[in-house]
Amino acid sequence: MSQEKHSKPAKAQSNCAPTEREQAPIESANKGASALTVREVKERAAVKTTSEGPEPSVAKPKYVVTAREKVALDRVCARLRDNTGPPLKVVKRDGGPQIVPDHPNLDVGLTLLAEALGCADQEFLMGLLSQLVDVCSRDGKIDELALNFMISVIKGIKPKGQVESMLAAQMAATQMLSMRFARRLLQSQSLPEQDSDERAFNKFARTYTS
Repeated sequence: MSQEKHSKPAKAQSNCAPTEREQAPIESANKGASALTVREVKERAAVKTTSEGPEPSVAKPKYVVTAREKVALDRVCARLRDNTGPPLKVVKRDGGPQIVPDHPNLDVGLTLLAEALGCADQEFLMGLLSQLVDVCSRDGKIDELALNFMISVIKGIKPKGQVESMLAAQMAATQMLSMRFARRLLQSQSLPEQDSDERAFNKFARTYTS
């Protein structure tokens, strides 16, 4: 009879409020879901849609070369075909940096370069290249870009002999030094430096024009 007097344990009600420990993960989950929903809304809003679905991306129209531009491009291509002399590249060897023609075959590359520079023999070619390298070297490093610029200047003049090749090399070297002193003139910090750089620049400029 005493056992019957004890009330039976009440069943957990389904609509009971969650405890603070149980409510925390629920709130965090709801917060993450709301953030994800906002992200999705932003992504969908960035895409233009139509009644049939996403709007397809419109490809840019292909550029059409004008008649004047085609004439200029043909002239440039013709000059490039006539320019058979390969450029030079600097390679590192055990004895130090060396210059070689950028050509699959060394002998053919040197021959093409000699023909483009108006050289009659390899001895003159090597001497001329050595002088150009001296102009384009600083602190034991060869400026490959400046060297090829000077080579391009000589090739553009199209020397027909060694004398014309030397004159073209002098013009290329004068151009390089003129621009160098022009840069120093702009960067001069004192009046004596400005006067010195200005005199040097004027001398090279007069030599180049004469």
